[in-house]
Amino acid sequence: MTSLEQLSLLARELADQLTAAAAGGGAGQALNDPPRWPGSSASGISGLAGLARRYLQLRRARDTLFPEGLFSDPAWDLLLDLFAAEAEGAAISVSSACIAAAVPPTTALRWIRRLEACDLLLRGEDASDHRRVLLHLTPSARTAIRVWLEALSGPALPDTGSKSCSPVRLRGI
Repeated sequence: MTSLEQLSLLARELADQLTAAAAGGGAGQALNDPPRWPGSSASGISGLAGLARRYLQLRRARDTLFPEGLFSDPAWDLLLDLFAAEAEGAAISVSSACIAAAVPPTTALRWIRRLEACDLLLRGEDASDHRRVLLHLTPSARTAIRVWLEALSGPALPDTGSKSCSPVRLRGI
C-alpha cells in the first residue's frame, strides 16, 4: 500500500469516527480507559510518539536560536504532547499540559478551553487523585495527529500543483 493510499485510509477512518461522534456514538470510551489505536501496531504508535517528542524538542531548540516570542503554537504543542503521552501510557494533568504548551498558564488554559470547544480534548477526573484533572485527546484528534505524523515520517506527498492552503474536507465535516 502506498503512502497516499495509507493516508486516504486514515482520512476515511477519521471521517467515520467524526460521523460516529456526531451521531452520539463517539462517547463509548471511558476517559480513564487507555486510548484506542485502531489500525496501528504498538511499535508503530511508539515510533510516532517518539517522532512527536522529537518534533517538540526541535521546536524548543529553535526557540533558542531566534528572538524570544517569535514562534508560538501552543495548541499544536498541547496536542502533540498529549498524543505522545497517551501513546506512552502516561496521563497528563492540566497543569502539566500548561507547562508543555511553553506559554504562560493563562494562555495555555485559554487554548485548552478552545481545544475542548473544538472537540479535540476532553477533561476527566484522575481516579487516583480526585484533586487532579486529566486531559485526553478525543479519538478524532488522536487519528488526525497520527495521520499528520505518519505523513511527516513517510515519503513526501506528491505535489498536486495546488497553491491553496485550504484544509482537506472529509465527508460530513
